[in-house]
Amino acid sequence: MSTSAFPRESGRATLGAGQLGSRREAPAPLVGDGNTGDINCDGQGYAVIVRSEVAHGTLRGIDTSVARGMLGVLGIWTGADLKSAGYGPLRDLILVPNGDGAQVTTPIRYPLTIDKVRFVGDPVAVVVAASLPEARDAADAVRLDIEAQPAVMEPREGARLDAPRIFDDVPGNTCFNYYYGEFDRTVQAFDKAAHVTQLRFISRRVAASTMKPRSVVAHCDPSSDYCTLYVGSKIGGSEHRMREPLKRCPKQTHVAADHITELFSMRDAFRSEYASLFHASKVLGRPIKWTEDGLGSFFHDQCGCDYDFDGELALDEDGNFLAMRQSGFINIGACLMNVERLRRTTEAPGKLATVYRMPLIELRSRVVFTNTFPLGTYPGSDRPEPNYFMERLIDTAAREMKIDPIELRKRNLNRPGDMPFKAASSAAYAINKFTSLLDKAAEMADICGFATRKAESAGRGKLRGLGIGNYREVTAQLQQEKDTALDPNGTHVAEVEVDPYTGSLEVVKYTMINDLGTATHIGDVLTNDGEVGRTEALPAVMNAVVDALGGTHVDVPPTPRRVLQVLNASAPMSGLY
Repeated sequence: MSTSAFPRESGRATLGAGQLGSRREAPAPLVGDGNTGDINCDGQGYAVIVRSEVAHGTLRGIDTSVARGMLGVLGIWTGADLKSAGYGPLRDLILVPNGDGAQVTTPIRYPLTIDKVRFVGDPVAVVVAASLPEARDAADAVRLDIEAQPAVMEPREGARLDAPRIFDDVPGNTCFNYYYGEFDRTVQAFDKAAHVTQLRFISRRVAASTMKPRSVVAHCDPSSDYCTLYVGSKIGGSEHRMREPLKRCPKQTHVAADHITELFSMRDAFRSEYASLFHASKVLGRPIKWTEDGLGSFFHDQCGCDYDFDGELALDEDGNFLAMRQSGFINIGACLMNVERLRRTTEAPGKLATVYRMPLIELRSRVVFTNTFPLGTYPGSDRPEPNYFMERLIDTAAREMKIDPIELRKRNLNRPGDMPFKAASSAAYAINKFTSLLDKAAEMADICGFATRKAESAGRGKLRGLGIGNYREVTAQLQQEKDTALDPNGTHVAEVEVDPYTGSLEVVKYTMINDLGTATHIGDVLTNDGEVGRTEALPAVMNAVVDALGGTHVDVPPTPRRVLQVLNASAPMSGLY
């Protein structure tokens, strides 16, 4: 059978300049443009990954005898097969140091696991067949012999020295320790504080449900000594990440990322399975296509969030901020899929400064391995959280100190006379419209009329809450002496109604104004019209939910179950407005 290295798309011209392969002349279906799932090569084989259904255990054996004899099967390879063929382990280039200054080291892992499985979905083998249905049938016939071991799912528990070890050579399952701040000065500030507000922030994972799952095509062409990977993202240094596991592939390796629709998404990380696809292509002499099914993408592609932090805010008797400190754990999952996660940890202090005069910031973060799927970069990842931490602490302090929440913010916002201002995080501010934005947002949202709207909601049996959130947008790493965040800073005001019988909530009023002068209303919170509404709205919406619940903190996301738990467990305090 003759094969061609040139890709062809269903109903579209082929990818890449000069790559004029054959194409299918058929009516194009209504599909999302730019997805690598539409790429097909002549004579390609179809791959299906065999995965562990056990979260943690010793891999004692893989029985492929039945699967190898099934119709259409072209080959089956395990991690041991790839290692015997000379494929090396995956190595991550980590340029950030540990909190103690030592270089970060990552445990060895192979493209397909060899010794033990570490999460549900850990890739164990790859099955290649002439058609996708045949590959799926054969993959179902592969039998895994796994001796289950105790598993750990939460980062705070995983960091205990007596917790089950994900990797034998990593005590406390700690991948990375980060520290920022001035310990002695921060302790002194908290010791002299008239009031200290404390909150614990727990956020569960955010996973996407994609219309089009991850799909790649790998091709090793021995005639040209050339390897090509057709993939929908070029984030994460794919060429570097392929260098170690693909030592036995032809010397030239190219990542064809012409259709980049998956930047900062659940599919942007380099996956270990890619090496097994290259090996199958090299052995069989044909391109290999792998498309994850929808359920597999939901469970196995990278997620966002998953943290457990304790936050503290120190204030003097007049409500002036003295210091903020945050310590906690980030669940990185069973391996380091995307080093962006560590780099973003080091950027957190700059984001924690938000828009306030905060004399001291102290941050301790421990990135922990657990028996869960690896965490990675995600749309909006790490940008809402620092603003959310700050705004929730401010509202809680206002309630505890009986200070108007708008007034407390004004007392601590950066003022025009402070410019240029350098925060404790070394982030610099050259412009200041924060106070005027807050006043304008309060006017647009008609905060003065909130009491009337709250009474009207109560008449219908609903709990109404109002929340304010100042938001500082940071989309790039902050540099010393310079604020590189060119994105808008804004003030958000949200009102929600909570049904005390079902726990459901609805955002009924929403206003935002930023320093570019644009205003956004409720549609951006309730729809997918823009990322602004989905990310920047978080602090204001959560403050509104807590206000509706009488001041009792609830974790993100505020599901009906969590809302009912709060309503049933504690007596309400008092509304802020």
